[in-house]
Amino acid sequence: MADNDRPKRPLPKFSKRVLEPEDDERQAWPSFLEAPEGQERNPHLQKTRRGPTPTVAPRGDKITYTEGEFDRIVISYYDLLGNLSPNAKAAVQADPEKYLAILLHGGGRAFLLTHPLAAKTVQQNIIDLQIASVSDAEAGPEFMSAVRVHFPEACFNHDSREWYDKPWTIPAEGVTDAARHFLLWQQTFAFSKDSAWHVVPFDRDLMPWLITTVSGSAIDDGSLSKTELLRRIKCMLVEDSMFLNMCDRHLAAQGVAGSVRSRTIKALSTFNLTPVEFTNTRANRETVMVLTGEPITHDKDDHFAWLRLIRSKNYTVGFDTVVTGRRWDPCAGCKSELHPVDECSFAKTFGWFGPSADDMKHMVVTAKSSMRKDDAPTKKPQQRTGRGGNPSDRPQGRGARRGKA
Repeated sequence: MADNDRPKRPLPKFSKRVLEPEDDERQAWPSFLEAPEGQERNPHLQKTRRGPTPTVAPRGDKITYTEGEFDRIVISYYDLLGNLSPNAKAAVQADPEKYLAILLHGGGRAFLLTHPLAAKTVQQNIIDLQIASVSDAEAGPEFMSAVRVHFPEACFNHDSREWYDKPWTIPAEGVTDAARHFLLWQQTFAFSKDSAWHVVPFDRDLMPWLITTVSGSAIDDGSLSKTELLRRIKCMLVEDSMFLNMCDRHLAAQGVAGSVRSRTIKALSTFNLTPVEFTNTRANRETVMVLTGEPITHDKDDHFAWLRLIRSKNYTVGFDTVVTGRRWDPCAGCKSELHPVDECSFAKTFGWFGPSADDMKHMVVTAKSSMRKDDAPTKKPQQRTGRGGNPSDRPQGRGARRGKA
């Protein structure tokens, strides 16, 4: 029998998982593509002074700070611990409620090198505020003697980015319950250009909602609307099997009922786009969209894997393709990745005593310049030529100078 006449064996049949929308999913589909839900849970949209007003307030009259309502500082538990030494990290992990995280406005390696007493300054600021309950005040001035603000000890050799944009957490302990409540409620304390700081808890459950920035010429010139782009992003992700499986696995573990697709629709329901205008490297104003959404997990590795699935796609709407990826360095002042330093709301607050946006930009330029000097290769001293000198100036073996004039 000729090879061509041999009976052909059929290919094995693989079971393909077809995800057909059920009746409840068909009903949920229109709202899934419309306005985002759950935005009241988005920490980036929240302000300070949330919750009950503290029953005590600062009694000290030695210092004055900028009072008012500020944007909430949103930094994950993992990032707060990122630059702590192993000993400090272990202490915080053992009892997070015992400590407060102090974040210097504009703080980073460059700032700490020029302000070596920054931790002591914060400690004295807290003491001078004299935030005390009646029982604390009756104990006398010693009630604040237990306050300790520790200078952040480096945990490893830091890269260039950490000179100016990574949060350098200063742990504080020994704060009374009354003082802790007020410090977290107010969050931001700006006393002067060189002394402005924020207070946040070491909260394991707090996760940033930032996913990525989305940019393209169609976004910049306004021809691609926010609604149209958001619908396209959601439609492409709901057809991605890896994204479906990840959303299904994590939401099912949290007790969310429904099918694979319905759980994914729930995960996508909080997605939102916010336009941000900034000055690009060509000194031109450009508009991009910031994509946010509620994380589906508190696990660091799984969260980053979820982010990579979203960021790795090429989103196309008609003839327009947009790209994902950060377009600016995180704000050098408040460390937010949702806006560049010149759009920071803190410096625009009425009566702000802290550093201005121009001060922050100058600090970044200085830090990068210092970084480049530190990274410059050290030149070796020039060796003498001739006998015992630079080998490159001497013949290299037999016939090295043969044929040379």
